Amino acid sequence: MKFSNFLIGDFVSKINVAKKGHLKSINVPNSLLICEILNILYKNGVIAGFTFYNANSEILVFFKYYKNSSVNFNLKLVSKPSKRIYWSLNKLSLNLNVNSFSSFYIISTSKGLMTSTDCLIQNHISGEILLLVTF
Repeated sequence: MKFSNFLIGDFVSKINVAKKGHLKSINVPNSLLICEILNILYKNGVIAGFTFYNANSEILVFFKYYKNSSVNFNLKLVSKPSKRIYWSLNKLSLNLNVNSFSSFYIISTSKGLMTSTDCLIQNHISGEILLLVTF
């Protein structure tokens, strides 16, 4: 298996292509960052689950289906290696008010990966915006 330099970008593109192809599951490379992102997606009800596969070198991700149609979501990469995006709490709160019900951000903070609502409501911290998850 060929790995690229930007693991999150490959992960996002694989997930989006698999969703458009109406696949029930997909294999993604195993890394700590990918595991944390999948854990956030699972806790927020975006995916049905994930498990380690092929001697812990890959992760098998299961998509959610309801009455033979997939749950519609999209992942968008915000911060890239060429342009990192950092938001303060003020900018984060403005964007949360605009997208409060239809999406959330996955943010890399000093306390680990969190959703935008967790950053604002519980912890009052900001960081690098990694992904936008829309429904």
